[in-house]
Amino acid sequence: MDDQHELSGSSEQLAEILAIGADAGAGEGEVLPGVSADGLGPSLPGDAGAPHPDIQGRAIGDLLLHPDTDLAELTSLKQYAKDLSKQDGPELSREVAITVYYAAIAAALVHHDSKIANFSYGELDAAFTRLIEADWVAWDIADLLARARKICADKGK
Repeated sequence: MDDQHELSGSSEQLAEILAIGADAGAGEGEVLPGVSADGLGPSLPGDAGAPHPDIQGRAIGDLLLHPDTDLAELTSLKQYAKDLSKQDGPELSREVAITVYYAAIAAALVHHDSKIANFSYGELDAAFTRLIEADWVAWDIADLLARARKICADKGK
């Protein structure tokens, strides 16, 4: 990875990494074990284990934003991100993994009207709100989270 893309945790770098639906312009390399910086597509597994075979080689943005991604794929992505978030490493890697984790939950709600987490709708609403308000979350992911937040508000009544 060139110096321009070294990870120090700035808002600009987080926005670049999470520009999942856009051309992030990231260099070669990995921002998380098993996750490439150029489009956040799963690659070879890190210590967290292999992602579901159906998601290997697909960009995370595609998995999250397309309604044709099935629940098994979203559940696998959620678990993979959860496992990655628990590994020792830079705080930036943990933040990215947590964001992907909640985005996978949001995608299941939005695209399949299915809750793939044990959190209450209120807890999910609060988590989605925190991520939506973060200035480094890409607009298309923030939109997905906002749509999931609305579903949580409706179902939590």
